[in-house]
Amino acid sequence: MRSLSFMASRELPPGTDAALYDRVSELGLSLANPNAASKTRKSAWGLFVNAWNGLAYRLIAAHEYSVAFGQALGKAEDRYRQDHALFGFSFSSLSALECAFFAANSARLLLDGKEHAEIKGKALNISLDGIADAYKREFPGNPFTNLLGVIASSAELANLQDMRNALSHRGCLGRAAFFSTKEDIPYRIPSNPKALPAEFVYDLELVPALTERQMDWLVTTINGFSVEFIALLEGKNQ
Repeated sequence: MRSLSFMASRELPPGTDAALYDRVSELGLSLANPNAASKTRKSAWGLFVNAWNGLAYRLIAAHEYSVAFGQALGKAEDRYRQDHALFGFSFSSLSALECAFFAANSARLLLDGKEHAEIKGKALNISLDGIADAYKREFPGNPFTNLLGVIASSAELANLQDMRNALSHRGCLGRAAFFSTKEDIPYRIPSNPKALPAEFVYDLELVPALTERQMDWLVTTINGFSVEFIALLEGKNQ
């Protein structure tokens, strides 16, 4: 599996199929003329390019923050570095998915063969659920459409959103310390960070695997996303 993306000119995180990523870029770039007279088509093309490029950078950043998080969990307690890395990981990993969905939404405006009204600023403020629903209306039953729905309703995405929103708007997460005379027990943070503090469930261990598992899911999800996106784009470009 090639990890170097020719389009992004960077190594993508381990396990990410750069060939799939680059193929989506190639197909997306061929959807419309960036100098088209239609403002909608011109804008949709530009939005796709920006979003798909952003996906690569956010994936790379998420991986770097995940590594930094694990390194900050050494014997020397450094809560600032731990919080900073977890904060950056949550933002970057969620942003990667949002960029991927936004690229898909931009491509949708070029794929369906309709002349859409001029894109307005507020029309770009669309949720992942909204993008999945738009595909259901215009490409019902397509495997890519089905995958969008699965991702948008996944527990993994909901957990990322809760973590990102709590860290962004409510500050550092509370920690629970456990003591043992036999072995070190990791701190734990709440798995329900948007709940009231009195209702926190401290069952997420503050260990490297916390971000590593999420990173593995993210990479697997983006690879699958790219496979089905390619199939849709190739079918419409023939």
